Amino acid sequence: MVNAAGNVMTKRNIDPSLIPFLKSILNIGLKAALFISVAGMVGIEMTSFIAILGAAGLAVGLALQGTLQNFAGGVMILLFKTI
Repeated sequence: MVNAAGNVMTKRNIDPSLIPFLKSILNIGLKAALFISVAGMVGIEMTSFIAILGAAGLAVGLALQGTLQNFAGGVMILLFKTI
């Protein structure tokens, strides 16, 4: 799935330096979704786990707000090729 997404990104002329980053983010997101879905099928209550995960993500996002803003700006420049 991740390799197919990499092929699509290459065909759409996304900057080559951005493709490995996007592929790794997609890989981590798919693994997290798989883990949550398998744990839910096994019978583990996922509501509290997802709430804790969301709160942790919010805390990290607020702690790194300035750095993440600059990083996201750089990614947007590479994606939209404004320069």
